[in-house]
Amino acid sequence: MKKEDAEQALALIRTVISRTRDDTVLENWGLVWILHGITNAIAFGGTNALYLAGVESVPLYLGLWGVILTLNLGLIFFLRKPTGGVLTFVEKQIWSTWMTFVVASFLTAAINHLLGQPVFYLGPVLAVLSAVAFGTMGHLMSRRFYWFAGLHAAVALAMAAMQRYQFFLLGAAWAVSLIVPGIALHRDRLARGKSGGGPEIL
Repeated sequence: MKKEDAEQALALIRTVISRTRDDTVLENWGLVWILHGITNAIAFGGTNALYLAGVESVPLYLGLWGVILTLNLGLIFFLRKPTGGVLTFVEKQIWSTWMTFVVASFLTAAINHLLGQPVFYLGPVLAVLSAVAFGTMGHLMSRRFYWFAGLHAAVALAMAAMQRYQFFLLGAAWAVSLIVPGIALHRDRLARGKSGGGPEIL
C-alpha cells in the first residue's frame, strides 16, 4: 500500500472513531434534554402567566429564571454520564453554544430595560437567538437540528404577531426542540446498552 493511501485510510478510521465517540457522548445528553425541554416549557409558561397578570417586576422574572437555570445545571451534572472528567469536542460545542445563548438572552433583556420599553418588548428576539443556537447545533452535530432552528425562526414571527401569548409559543417550541431529539438519543443509548453495539448517528 502506498504511503498516501495508508494516510488516507488512517484519516478515515480516525474520523469514524471520533464520530462514533461523539455520537456516544451525545447519547448521554438525551435524558438531560428531555428534562430541560420540560423545565424550559414550564418556565416560559410561567413567564407568560406573569406577563398576562401584568407583572412588571424584573427581579421576579430574574428569580424565576435563576431557579430554572440552576435546576438545569444541576440536571446536567447529576444525569450526564461521566466521560473521564474531560470535555469532548462535541460537549465543548454544546456548552459554548448554549452559554452564549443564555448570555445573549440576558443582554437582550437588559437592553430592553435600558431602552425603557415594556417588559419583554424584545421577546421575539429570544426566539431569533434560539434559532441561531439550534442552527449552530445543526452545523456542528446533526442536520436535524436545522429543523428546530427553522421552527424557532417561525415562532419569532408568531411571537411578534401574538405578543400576549408569545412565551407560551416559545415554550412549546423549546419543548419540541429538546424533547424530540432527547427521546431519540436516550432511546439509542438504551438500545446500545442492551446490544453492546455502536450508536445510531442522529
